[in-house]
Amino acid sequence: MFLDNKYAKVYYQIINRALVRLYKKVKNDGYQKHHIIPKCIGGTDDATNLVVLTYKEHRVCHCLLIKMQLTKNAEIKMRHAYGFFNKSSRYNGPRYKHGKDNIFSTLEIVEQVRQRMIDNNPMKAPEQRQRMSLNNNNPNVRSMSINGIDFLSEAEACRYFNTTLYLLRRNYTIQYTDKRPKSARVFTLKDKFITPTGIFKTKKQIQKIVGIPEWTLNTIYNNLDAYPIINGRASKKIDHLNINPDKTWRDNGFGLVSIP
Repeated sequence: MFLDNKYAKVYYQIINRALVRLYKKVKNDGYQKHHIIPKCIGGTDDATNLVVLTYKEHRVCHCLLIKMQLTKNAEIKMRHAYGFFNKSSRYNGPRYKHGKDNIFSTLEIVEQVRQRMIDNNPMKAPEQRQRMSLNNNNPNVRSMSINGIDFLSEAEACRYFNTTLYLLRRNYTIQYTDKRPKSARVFTLKDKFITPTGIFKTKKQIQKIVGIPEWTLNTIYNNLDAYPIINGRASKKIDHLNINPDKTWRDNGFGLVSIP
């Protein structure tokens, strides 16, 4: 029925995962009915040919079906079916706007899916909330006291007073009980770039001063032991460096200086 390719493997992975769902969820939990073998290419309404999918799974499955067809005619039918998901489609878009005729994303289904995401949001799980609240192990976080109330961090104080950090520092007298200073973020350059005309800190400086294109620089420093390829535009961009094609980039004067 279908081609045996990578798209079919992904398709049946989704189908097998969906087989454990109950068909009744189509009506009361935002799931959508899907024909494993589409009706337009010979599928039936038998229970063995039906599964329930989320909207995203449903759309992905119809996209995969386009790549799984044996004949061009079946592929055209699958492309037409996939077009139903496209609200901006010239032919199918008007049929699938929000309303009673929109079988893919009615207002009721959208609300059910939204509610399901709220109820099952992993970020609201008690263990996750507890892990997020224990932020006092961060060396940049300082405990503090405001109006006799102790807080583990400025973020906790902002939540308590329902304000922003800027307004908290401006409108309240803060007494830091932890004397650890906030450490500044220090950025260090790990490498310096050696060129035949000198050493530079960044590739941007090389482009501006030496005049080597960015894609050529990436080619050079990704493999310094490779031999230059002199061809057309590339040779015109760097011919002022007198590059010898019989030597590697490293032998031509390029390299990296590692800074410990």
